[in-house]
Amino acid sequence: MSLIKNAFRSKSTLNVLGNPTKFLVGQGFCESSTAKSNIQTTFSIFSRNSFLNQSRPFSSQNNFKSNNGKSETEKKAKSKFVFPKYGPLSPIGLSLFGMAAISVYYYFTVEKERMKKKSNEELKANLNVGKPKIGGPFELVDQNNNVVTEKTFLGKHTLIYFGFCHCPDICPDELDKIGEALTILDKSDDTKDKIVPIFITCDPQRDTPEVIKNYLEEFHPKFVGLTGTIEQIQKACKAYRVYFSKPPKVEDGQNYLVDHSIFSYLMDQNSVFVDIYGKDRTSEEMAKSIRSYLLN
Repeated sequence: MSLIKNAFRSKSTLNVLGNPTKFLVGQGFCESSTAKSNIQTTFSIFSRNSFLNQSRPFSSQNNFKSNNGKSETEKKAKSKFVFPKYGPLSPIGLSLFGMAAISVYYYFTVEKERMKKKSNEELKANLNVGKPKIGGPFELVDQNNNVVTEKTFLGKHTLIYFGFCHCPDICPDELDKIGEALTILDKSDDTKDKIVPIFITCDPQRDTPEVIKNYLEEFHPKFVGLTGTIEQIQKACKAYRVYFSKPPKVEDGQNYLVDHSIFSYLMDQNSVFVDIYGKDRTSEEMAKSIRSYLLN
């Protein structure tokens, strides 16, 4: 650059600059309408190659775009993504990943819920270990002369009491207590109509369907009364471990009392024994206990 400055300071250069002049530096020469020859003489001191070499740093490849007007960075940014044929991002790899995700979701929702339900059933079965074997098949007649078996009540819990219609005090007290417990349970929607109260007579000779129907009108309206032959009643009492006895040599029409055990048996929806309530349990305690079984 110092050489150029010195050249312009020369006399011939000053003469040229005094006239209207047009310069074209890129080719290494100046063109003037008045002093073309002088300008050529001035710039002849520079070789064409040396001038181009000095101007080369100003045309850096990093500062200018390519011929099509786009840099390589822009080309790469706008390039379209293509899925590979192999590997985790291939269509097959993505499909396998989706199937694995669905399998994991299935296990942690459906399968986990099924295993939980199975575990609860096994736990309930283990809880029954050690309980007395109470309950079994029977075939009796209700207060409307309909044949009834243990299968009639499948799907609902039952509360069964054994007694007789001529009982002066104990049986009425126990039936009243059962009715009060049912009234408490019916106040809640989640325990309403979930229990069927059943009265089975221990005195089939006197307790006919008509007698039982009239007797149960004094108690809770949901009561189902059952009777049958002596053999049928004995079978049912044996299945539920119920003790009963009447005096020997009783004449026809003679009044008598029947001695029997005083328990109410709670059975689940599959006629499986759940719990037993004696004379010492109140209606509130009975309702609370039954509720706990119904909601578990």
